[in-house]
Amino acid sequence: EAQVDIFLHEGLIDDAIKTVERDTYYDSKLVHRVMNVAVSHRADWVIDNACRRAEPIMEQGKADRYDAAFNWLKKVKVAYIQLGQKAAWSAHCSKLEVAYGRKRKLMELFKELN
Repeated sequence: EAQVDIFLHEGLIDDAIKTVERDTYYDSKLVHRVMNVAVSHRADWVIDNACRRAEPIMEQGKADRYDAAFNWLKKVKVAYIQLGQKAAWSAHCSKLEVAYGRKRKLMELFKELN
């Protein structure tokens, strides 16, 4: 954590990203912090990384972890908007609704993203 703080403070975003990419905790606060800074520099990484973290939670149907998936998806939305790709975000949302539309608790959270 201290190393990531130093990288972020020094503006070494790629180094911070490399440090947290191995973090597999489904709701890592450290990864969220890196994403918050990286979104203006590496929005594409934020999208890929957040989707990679949210999708297993949604696929496994772990309703007790849907809040974590929702938080990752919020990062995805911010990154798409940062890139000026609101249409791509809408398309991504449509795919998620088709794939996970039967998961009511998830869809309740998902409505807040739109």
